[in-house]
Amino acid sequence: MSVIVSTNKLGTMTYSHESKIMFVEFRGIVEPELAMEHFNSILEFASSNQIIGILADLTRLRGSYIKFFDFFQENAYPQLIKGGLKAHSTIVSDDLIIENISLKLKDLHKVMGIESRVFLDDEKAQRWLEAKLKS
Repeated sequence: MSVIVSTNKLGTMTYSHESKIMFVEFRGIVEPELAMEHFNSILEFASSNQIIGILADLTRLRGSYIKFFDFFQENAYPQLIKGGLKAHSTIVSDDLIIENISLKLKDLHKVMGIESRVFLDDEKAQRWLEAKLKS
């Protein structure tokens, strides 16, 4: 069973109770206030639900989200790791800004102990994430 954790014009976050994976889809131009609504929702949700994997589809997102890295490093990921987060898979388009920032996020994940990869193909991203969570 899946539940919508957060939704607004920037995107939707859906959680699968069965797999304990948070599915994230962002679209349009990055808007900080809308993004923070999502980030705060996931942290509130994670306080009472285990999230072991995140699959983020950023193929329709435009702009930069690098300004959130401090928040990710100091607040979001420590809480998610404490709750059981093991792996993060990101799907990007050929948009160079999003792809480069997603590769920097992958490096941050590595430093924090989260398995992470960036993909251009959603099926490969999901297969990789599921395999990482089984091992």
